[in-house]
Amino acid sequence: MHPEDPTRIPAVVERLRAAWEAQPSVPFAQLWAQLESVGVGFNATDAELVEACDELLRRHPYSFSPVLSEVPTVSSSDAPSASPAPRTVVVETADPGPVVTLSVEPGEPLGWAVVRGRRAGVQPVVWRFRAVRACRAGAPLVVEDAEGFVHRLGVVERLTAAGFSVAPRENAAALEGLRRAELGDRVFVVRFADDSWALVGHALWWFQVGRRAVDARRLKWVGFESGMPGAPLLVRTPGAGLEELPLVAEVFRAI
Repeated sequence: MHPEDPTRIPAVVERLRAAWEAQPSVPFAQLWAQLESVGVGFNATDAELVEACDELLRRHPYSFSPVLSEVPTVSSSDAPSASPAPRTVVVETADPGPVVTLSVEPGEPLGWAVVRGRRAGVQPVVWRFRAVRACRAGAPLVVEDAEGFVHRLGVVERLTAAGFSVAPRENAAALEGLRRAELGDRVFVVRFADDSWALVGHALWWFQVGRRAVDARRLKWVGFESGMPGAPLLVRTPGAGLEELPLVAEVFRAI
């Protein structure tokens, strides 16, 4: 890319457009601050700017359209991609829509979806999907589950590529011996053997389905003494207390 070649301009502008369209709710000034954080300064070359845009697209891809089984998905080709599609994305939808984590495993016909509300105390749901019908910035998120039902989950504000797997076989030991101080920004969802659920972040929410409503109980925790599938979730609470929750069936990672 020669610095004085005027034909370079459309390609550079196109890359900048792609990076911005992947985060349409972000003002341009904030987008530029993101570019500065990956090395774009006053003396940056056009090639360095393009590489920085590619880095933003690796972090926040424009779309997510994994191929699962033989079900076709709609590919979004109107904005270029900087790298191969990630295996997991965290999808932020416009408020008051949910935060949705979509994850696929190589060679498997079904992916995993974790749907979490934005408000505290809202029970998360986890299900398998067989197709992502639409998932791109600025458009509705449409996912077809394993039973063929189509879920419309709000308008996508931003996708964030993630390097983890949602699948329970990858997270079986995630809570065993975990201390809250070690959690970082991770969030886990637990399905118990009695079909109650827990959301584990910096607070722990335990959800039990009653006849008329879902009972949501908030627990403060400092660590887990046990949390493997088949064992109870033993929660160490502040003040050296210990609370026993039901037998763990599966552990999923949401963030």
